[in-house]
Amino acid sequence: MERTAGPGAPGAVPTPIPAVAHFLWFGHELPWIYGLSLRSAALRGGFDRVVLHHADPLEGTPGWSVALGTPGVEARPLRPEALLEGLGARGGAWGARGGAWGARGGALADLYRRLGKPAARANLVRAALLWGEGGVYLDTDTVTLGSFAPLLGAGVFCGEEHLCLPEELFRSAHPGRWARAVALLALRDGLRRLPEGYRLFPRVSPLFWRRVNNAVLGGAPGHPFLADLLRGMVEMPASRQRRRYVLGTHLLGQTVARWRGGAGERALDVGDVGDVGDGGDVGDVGDVGDVGVGGAGSAGPLVVHPPSLFYPLGPEISEHWFRLRREVDLEGALGPDTVVVHWYASVRTRAIVPRVDPAYVRRNLGAQLFSTLVEPLL
Repeated sequence: MERTAGPGAPGAVPTPIPAVAHFLWFGHELPWIYGLSLRSAALRGGFDRVVLHHADPLEGTPGWSVALGTPGVEARPLRPEALLEGLGARGGAWGARGGAWGARGGALADLYRRLGKPAARANLVRAALLWGEGGVYLDTDTVTLGSFAPLLGAGVFCGEEHLCLPEELFRSAHPGRWARAVALLALRDGLRRLPEGYRLFPRVSPLFWRRVNNAVLGGAPGHPFLADLLRGMVEMPASRQRRRYVLGTHLLGQTVARWRGGAGERALDVGDVGDVGDGGDVGDVGDVGDVGVGGAGSAGPLVVHPPSLFYPLGPEISEHWFRLRREVDLEGALGPDTVVVHWYASVRTRAIVPRVDPAYVRRNLGAQLFSTLVEPLL
């Protein structure tokens, strides 16, 4: 089930999320495994278009060939600073709190220039792309399994993952919460090491905290939630902007919590997706400004999906996607409603990524979850 907030004005017709998938890439080499992510989105995601926004030339690289050789995939050179500066000229409200964009595009471009790491820059650019064009952003370490069409009726959507150390825990001195975190870390490590740990994980997953991740993020163009994200990035103290995760999952979680908590009578609970307040005061976002609650007449609701939709195996446990074994149980690694598998390239997979190609997949078919998952895409 899912949770929604901020459905907009009664009787208003929300602006739909376009059936367009956006991928970002910074760097001169696109490995084959990442190009496969675009191919899976084009073949299975129900999108009209799949766009690779690339900041550097990629022609001739393995991922370029597999992606651009798929019908429906197109490449677009990315000019990040021009994109960000151009947002100010498009008009519209500067987030749910109102106010004009004005010179905000220039402020966003200045922030981009200050951010050195591609991951931090991608947090900024993905929100800007979705605010300006709408669609669904996907990280390149994803494999699309099903159509996004049923999800596009929301104004904005994202998904939760299972965590041991939610961001707000580090602002807490509660010994019980830290004891829970230590126990979850030990449990997760045991499940990571056990050969059948991925099968056991669904049974104990309710013990983990559930928090949002931005590896899959959809939004209608001009939605105030997306403007709130951009506003939060600009108004955040410079001392925090370059910290790991702060502009990404942390800010997204804080903005989601504010929309949920501040939507008042307009908030609608349609399922149990976990206690957002469990583990600390996630709604304390004073460092990023009072982003408030959206709800322009044409803005559809925020929908937060459960982990099974995009993150069936959470961080660390996702190592099982690449572990070799005598036999695989693919159904045991997926939820009944899984649309995307996010396999967490940042977690224990760096040495594997360059080795994955069609021959690797065929060689490990039936002996590895990942190869079994993607072989039909070859």
